[in-house]
Amino acid sequence: MTHSPPFRSGHGAGVRVSGSAPAPAQGCRSAAASAAAHLRASVLALLLPALVAGAVAAQDVGTGTGTGTVSGRVIDSADLRPVADVEVAVAGVARTVTDAAGFFSIVGVPIGERALMLSHLAYGEHVREVLIERDGNLQLDVRISLQALMLSPLVVEALSDLERRRVTQGTAMREVVRPDIDSAAREGRNLAELLQDRLPGAMIRAGRFGGVCIEIRGARRGRGPCREVGVLLDGVPIGNPGLLYTTIPLNDLERVELLSAAEAGARYGSAGAYGMLLIETRRGPAPDRPTRNGDLLTGFDWSGEAEPYPWVRVFGSSLVGNAAGLALGLALADRCLKVSDIGSFGLRTRCDGLTTVSVGFLSLGLPALAGGLAARWGGATDRSRGRITPAGLAASFGLTAGYLMLIHGEPGTEAAGTVILTLGVPALLTLSDRVFRALR
Repeated sequence: MTHSPPFRSGHGAGVRVSGSAPAPAQGCRSAAASAAAHLRASVLALLLPALVAGAVAAQDVGTGTGTGTVSGRVIDSADLRPVADVEVAVAGVARTVTDAAGFFSIVGVPIGERALMLSHLAYGEHVREVLIERDGNLQLDVRISLQALMLSPLVVEALSDLERRRVTQGTAMREVVRPDIDSAAREGRNLAELLQDRLPGAMIRAGRFGGVCIEIRGARRGRGPCREVGVLLDGVPIGNPGLLYTTIPLNDLERVELLSAAEAGARYGSAGAYGMLLIETRRGPAPDRPTRNGDLLTGFDWSGEAEPYPWVRVFGSSLVGNAAGLALGLALADRCLKVSDIGSFGLRTRCDGLTTVSVGFLSLGLPALAGGLAARWGGATDRSRGRITPAGLAASFGLTAGYLMLIHGEPGTEAAGTVILTLGVPALLTLSDRVFRALR
């Protein structure tokens, strides 16, 4: 057997090989296997990040970590109009209410399948399962329909203060009601006699200045001055009620009640130290005078208005209104009055006295009324408007002065009167409308 020379590797180690050389096919298979192994390693290296991200995402979904957002709009399925005030909630997370346009939004909802609940009084309750994804915004278009509601009747019984006292006081109230008052009125008795007959706790004594004094039985011991009870007539204190008991008509009274000293003191303080007599008339207390329409205003602060005062518009409208009133007033005056050198102020009448006076009033009133209404219309705002009475007075002063100067007869005075009537009166109306205003 012959020996082949040894194979020396690059590192100098020798390997002895006996027998014949390996076949070429075996070398190819070894090379192919090595290439496949290298390819698998490369593919695994490329897919490893994706597999890890997928595993993490799967773990997030499975464990419920991460949040998303649910938003959308709720509309009526019948007319497709937005539904406001619908309560939208994610079970166990958060809730909100739709706005006027039907929109809602809930942030920070944990990912996964969640129950979205909608509740409204007229539309009932609705539940829908939704899937929330990590960092996702789920947009929903929810359509709901009306449902019939069966409501049980609710009876509310409200007690007045008087009825509540009658129920909760625990003792009988010392009062005189309307049937007893009407009976005493038919018999011709006065209030003092009625109280002495119907209120056992009241004592009637002679008061000062010939009047009557009413005190509660047992309020004093022995002799002494009358410890007079206080009197409230429709809630208004009466300083000297001695004459009231004998002069007030019983037909005007609705109810009378006598309060003990303890109850009156608790309700009215020192004024009810000896008791209190409550007298209610059939008209009741006078209502408070309203102030919204500006009746009690003595001036007006224009700073509260949204826009500045429209001087030009008000002057123009009052100018037109005053001119129309002047034309009509002068046309009426021309039928009865004639300017001449004879008579008072150069006037001569052609009508009877009543007609002449009426024409004179119309000559002043028509321009003042027409101009005042026109100025009020031109200066009206959403918050305020001018007053007719101050405007009419201001216009009347200007009209009187203008008429007197006009009928005086002298050229310069007549021209001044014309200017006052045509321009001065609208200026006075504009100024009056600006200063004297009323809230609407």
